[in-house]
Amino acid sequence: MQKKSSLFAVGKAHNVVIDCLKIGCDTVSWNDELKYLGVHFKSGRTLLIDNEIMMRKFYASVNAICSHVKYAYEITVLFLLETFCLPLLGYACKALSSSKQQLNQLNVCWNRAYRKAFHMRSWESVKELQALCGRLDFKHLHIQRKLLFLSKMLSLKHGVVQICFNCSSSSSECCALRYDYDTNVGRCSAMAIKEKVRCEFRKIAIAAV
Repeated sequence: MQKKSSLFAVGKAHNVVIDCLKIGCDTVSWNDELKYLGVHFKSGRTLLIDNEIMMRKFYASVNAICSHVKYAYEITVLFLLETFCLPLLGYACKALSSSKQQLNQLNVCWNRAYRKAFHMRSWESVKELQALCGRLDFKHLHIQRKLLFLSKMLSLKHGVVQICFNCSSSSSECCALRYDYDTNVGRCSAMAIKEKVRCEFRKIAIAAV
């Protein structure tokens, strides 16, 4: 019981010292971290997600793939990264609420994978490359998957699920997501992103003339 169970506090009194729980001869101790269904959580005033382990696994998988595809085409390497590495970075993102800072960290990880696949320098932007390849950055992938997850919840005629969906769909986050996405088709307007890139290229060309 001591190895499988632990005490975990979340809320205003998360740092209050409380004695460990005694069950017979066993002791259940307090921990600042908790792993549940492969997701690592941290104790705090609110439930915090620990992305550090996820990011380390992601970088390890990216390096493992790139070390064996030295002479492969860049788009082939990108396909491998999307297939084997991206799921590690976006694991359970549909059901979790991540802060802007955490999403920025994960987005930086995915951008670095692009630079590694296409042999780009660390200061070069990958936004135009992602748009021209018909891909989305991690932030938009995260939003897209969450919207698809919420839309699938509508088909489940279950009271608790409907309550969860109503709470999520009425939140400010979900309202902001609908601004760029069509929830009926569950697809991002990638063409709009490409058009923005073309406009930027036109501005650069006009400025050069």
